[in-house]
Amino acid sequence: MDAKQIKEYIEKGYIRTNVLLELIGNPKEHIEKTLNALVKQLKENENIVWIKEEIGAPEETADKLWGAFCDAELLFVDLFTLGEFAFTYSPAVIDILEPKKITIKDKDMTDFFGEILSQIHSINSRLIEANNQNKAYQKSMNALVRNAILVGLLNDEMTSEEIGKKIGILGKDIEPVLEAMIKEKKLVKNGKKFKRI
Repeated sequence: MDAKQIKEYIEKGYIRTNVLLELIGNPKEHIEKTLNALVKQLKENENIVWIKEEIGAPEETADKLWGAFCDAELLFVDLFTLGEFAFTYSPAVIDILEPKKITIKDKDMTDFFGEILSQIHSINSRLIEANNQNKAYQKSMNALVRNAILVGLLNDEMTSEEIGKKIGILGKDIEPVLEAMIKEKKLVKNGKKFKRI
């Protein structure tokens, strides 16, 4: 796209930007495939015009993950589309290149903030749901560990390390559970060994 075409888009109200999309993960092929699919998906969006892009080959990071990027110059039809892009794709960088001054109608600004608030509420709902699921998983896991300890001690006295080895958990990791079970009068401790009551 040449400078004249870019200028025509700016005169129509488009916002010219430079964006940096980054992906990190494993395996290398997945990162490469996902980034290319993401670029393809964005190119199909009628409200985004691509001027140019550079897609970097995946490189291994210090923590043995793979990272790849797409540095692109894009034109967004309006601020709403740019905001939606930012929330949906979480780019590492968005630089607004043109226009130098953006005039926004009150209704457009209201719609823009409405979309931002909608996205924030959606994210918050998902976080609350994930937190509730995590609490339920922890409660279930705690009950499972307690039952495994009781079954493991059915006919034996054992140290925390011996119990841990029998049920597949490090002894030091189950010591707080063992202490709680003593307070609940489900176990007693004789020296370093635990047994059922």
